Amino acid sequence: MKFSMIAVCCLSVLAFASVGLAHPPKDVQLEFNPNNHMLMVMAAHDTKDATKHFVGDIAIDLNGEKLIDQKFKSQPTADMQMGHYLINDAKIGDTLTVTAACNIAGKKTVTLKIEKPKPVPAPAQGQGK
Repeated sequence: MKFSMIAVCCLSVLAFASVGLAHPPKDVQLEFNPNNHMLMVMAAHDTKDATKHFVGDIAIDLNGEKLIDQKFKSQPTADMQMGHYLINDAKIGDTLTVTAACNIAGKKTVTLKIEKPKPVPAPAQGQGK
């Protein structure tokens, strides 16, 4: 009886210690190009071992409807998980909601309202003569 109680206590401490090392992504940046309907997701998530502790899931909703739920088995770098997604149905005025989740514990959700692209200013005329 004593042995099993000690074993349970030790396992509990180990389980909580590993969750304590986990954390949600510290930042999630979104860039959407309305001309080609491409969404770039950059989830900043520092880790010492990107094969054991990483952003394991990126979920994308369009106007509250789930579109994409991509699972990952690792993170390509020690500080960032990235994804590029074609969102054909997205248009000006729509809202994209992206959730990036750590494979151990924690997640971060950000929202982006799709706006009309700002016009690129034309080069000034008559300069350089």
